Amino acid sequence: MNLEGKIPLIHIYCDNWCERCPFSDRCEMFAREQAWRDSKDSVTDNDVFEFVEKNLSEALEKMMAYIEEKGIDLAAETDEEEDQTGATPSPNPELLEELIQISGVAKKYGSLSLKWIIDKNTMFEGYRDMLLQRQELGLAVDEYEVAELANAVEEIQWYSHFVGAKVHRIADQLQEPFYNDDIQSDANGSAKVVLIAIGRSIKSWEIMMRDFPEKMDEIITFLSSLQRLQAVIQRLFPNAEAFHRPGFDD
Repeated sequence: MNLEGKIPLIHIYCDNWCERCPFSDRCEMFAREQAWRDSKDSVTDNDVFEFVEKNLSEALEKMMAYIEEKGIDLAAETDEEEDQTGATPSPNPELLEELIQISGVAKKYGSLSLKWIIDKNTMFEGYRDMLLQRQELGLAVDEYEVAELANAVEEIQWYSHFVGAKVHRIADQLQEPFYNDDIQSDANGSAKVVLIAIGRSIKSWEIMMRDFPEKMDEIITFLSSLQRLQAVIQRLFPNAEAFHRPGFDD
């Protein structure tokens, strides 16, 4: 497989929405997955597990090669930190506790928001029928707003569980032995991605409220959850926006 021109590690800090990504043709993981799927007549669960395991192993090898290339001695750095503080560095326990709490908020938001979209199928069908009637009567239809709504529905669905998964990942990262709070830390990278997803979800719910004002009270509940998550993550990770994502922020 030709990996020339691929952006290293771009897939680590993306939203996993390959179909919409402007960099899919420069993503090594996307190329690997496409090549893998093309090589299969059908894909089983075991095939997926083997693919993930293989790529995780290769990612670890690349990380270790990078560490060796840069002359980083992890053991020495850990010993130095222990000498200075008496223990391996760890995050503020209050920060970790708050993050674990909002993980529950994110998980609940994901389940309820997806259920809301599914349960409102009749409402969306009524909206479609209204548009068709307007066209039949020769009345104007704002195609831009229609496209905005369609996109909003897709984004709410896509990011519903993505947000919760990323918040959970950040909590795990804060407990890793080599955790650090540098701007380019893994936790800051994950925080930036989840803030992007939350921002897009908020905008999508605002479009939903514009087109279905009768559902305002229900939609405000989802917006409140997202705004709470957004505020907490921004406070806990004030440098997240400054994190440089390979490819996306070049």
